[in-house]
Amino acid sequence: FLSLLGAITLISNVSADSAGIAPMPDGLAY
Repeated sequence: FLSLLGAITLISNVSADSAGIAPMPDGLAY
């Protein structure tokens, strides 16, 4: 569960970084 959550967070972070937005801090789900 944590691994899945971490993967989703990582993907969302990459997408957000591309848009210049950071909705979630890095490593929050880790």
